[in-house]
Amino acid sequence: MLLQALRQVLKGQSDGEDLPALLRVVAQDARASLPGVSMKGVGGAPDWAGYESFLWEVSEDLRQYVKKRRSIRSDHRVWAAVAELVADRSYGNGRENFVLMLGQYGGSAYADLIAEQLDD
Repeated sequence: MLLQALRQVLKGQSDGEDLPALLRVVAQDARASLPGVSMKGVGGAPDWAGYESFLWEVSEDLRQYVKKRRSIRSDHRVWAAVAELVADRSYGNGRENFVLMLGQYGGSAYADLIAEQLDD
């Protein structure tokens, strides 16, 4: 149900007021409910867990949402929620695209957090 609410927001079908909270809760739920391997790593790359692949999909939906709506780019609540996901290493590979978006839209306030992720 929360995933559906998040997808409706990201597709522009409902108000984005709850977007930061939805991002947090959906990510937590995915980590708990999708622990299995979703993609085998190739050439020595690590496997991806189901929640990591899922978070990548969510991040792409968010990217398209932000791309179409300039006003959301200045919503610090959204970038604070994204920063929480980025900082939590338990989300694994699913954070990669969130890191890129945080660098592109989050502003210099997140430079240190982004730099901390370079070794991961």
